[in-house]
Amino acid sequence: MVSKMIGAILTIVGGVFYVFGSFLGTAMFGGFFAALLRISSAKGGSVSTSALATALTLLLALGVATGGLIILGGILLNSDRVQRRRVGGILAIVMVLIGFIPSLGGFALGFCITLMGAILGLTYKESGQTGAMGGTQGTAMAIDSRRNDQAAFTFNLLPSSFV
Repeated sequence: MVSKMIGAILTIVGGVFYVFGSFLGTAMFGGFFAALLRISSAKGGSVSTSALATALTLLLALGVATGGLIILGGILLNSDRVQRRRVGGILAIVMVLIGFIPSLGGFALGFCITLMGAILGLTYKESGQTGAMGGTQGTAMAIDSRRNDQAAFTFNLLPSSFV
């Protein structure tokens, strides 16, 4: 069984990749747009450099914010409460998708790591966790040996108070 801590660690590491990727992404987009600015001004066009600086600052802020929220989601994935793990996993998945462009997907490696960690955190079930009907999930099947030629398998579906 995979522990929730593995999902949390993977998500946090992926968030760190997103934060570093946002700096690289801003530098790459800045270089690309600066080259376009030079070409435009050489042809007689007028483009504001302050608008470019503002756009790059917003791009960097969005990338760092999504990376920070992915890290927060990873911290929530390590919680003992199911609701917090669910919120952390959903937050990490949503931020992975929102921050893909400004963070370059966390060098693409951060995207994969974060997605794996969030899915592990969302699908984690504790060994004694009870279901919606009050019965215990994941109980072993009991073998009914009344017949010699075949064994009939039955599930323990009774609520835990009856067992």
